[in-house]
Amino acid sequence: MAGRRGSRTKKRGRRIDPDDIKSAFAAAYRLLIFRDRSEHELRNRLRQKGYSDETVQTVIESLKNDGFLNDLEFAKSFVRTKNARGLAPELIFHKLRSQFGIDDETANRAIASEYDRERAIAEIKRLMGIKLSSMKGKRLDEIKRRLASFAVRRGFSPSEAFEMAEQVMKNFEEEHEDENNS
Repeated sequence: MAGRRGSRTKKRGRRIDPDDIKSAFAAAYRLLIFRDRSEHELRNRLRQKGYSDETVQTVIESLKNDGFLNDLEFAKSFVRTKNARGLAPELIFHKLRSQFGIDDETANRAIASEYDRERAIAEIKRLMGIKLSSMKGKRLDEIKRRLASFAVRRGFSPSEAFEMAEQVMKNFEEEHEDENNS
């Protein structure tokens, strides 16, 4: 078909400009160089750059077929990162859904395969210990409330958060008693 610049899309019969496709691929690759992206996130970023829905769909499908775009792998990576920062699985699930458009099944599969509750609790307790050392002079009930609030903001239930705060405060007191008795 000599002389024909664009290919027809199946849905609407419009022509897609090959230069737009090349430009959209280049934009997508630039975005993917910095970090993995979800399909939803990449789709939105390409639309923000002014590419048509047809062009974006063509690029997304090609990237998925070539293995450059995979929501499950993105979600697993996200779970590992947030787990290491002490976030609870419920908050990670919410972020995957609301910020990255990951469907429930994919988010649940990623959390089930990658989330390590003990690791998250150890990290949140470590962070609580750092916060605790900066709260000298505060009342014990205020310290406990602030530490628990910190854990709740990371997605843990209030009961879990208060339990962790108590453990961290107890460990902190024991460590400092040992230092004072030396």
